[in-house]
Amino acid sequence: MADRYVFDFDEPTTGGRELLGGKGIGLAEMTGMGVPVPAGFTITTDACRAYMAESDLPAGLEEEVDEHVRRLEERAGKRFGSSDDALLVSVRGRRLRPSDVRRILGRRARLAGLPARSPHALRHAYATHLLEGGAGLREIQQRLGHASAETTQIYAHVAVPHLQRAHAASHPRG
Repeated sequence: MADRYVFDFDEPTTGGRELLGGKGIGLAEMTGMGVPVPAGFTITTDACRAYMAESDLPAGLEEEVDEHVRRLEERAGKRFGSSDDALLVSVRGRRLRPSDVRRILGRRARLAGLPARSPHALRHAYATHLLEGGAGLREIQQRLGHASAETTQIYAHVAVPHLQRAHAASHPRG
């Protein structure tokens, strides 16, 4: 059993990507560089592995999460799930919905002179960019936080020409 399963974004850890996963380490690194990241926490990959092995939450995880949520609510002065004082809110102070995120993203894209894209389309673009830049599917899987490599394989079809060039360049018979 791991000593801990939950780490705040701004809490130094020595486990890196192996411990925090791709998204978790990204948030921790941004926080460490002074990028204004909202307060939050990451549940470790150890907790995920323990759950997958036992089909049950590891002992102590719920209490750790509850404690981190309590501290997060205290820091933000807001409450998760509160209809009156929600933690994630729009500029008008109401709960943030998926449609709000799509609208904000579309507005930012227009301001930048770009076509509007969904958050999911940006994940696809990011994965394709990584693949074309030489990242392997395993690395992309970790960065996107996919549990299975099969989920990540859907990104491979968009970069077939790149893969063909890479294969031709590295295969002994071209």
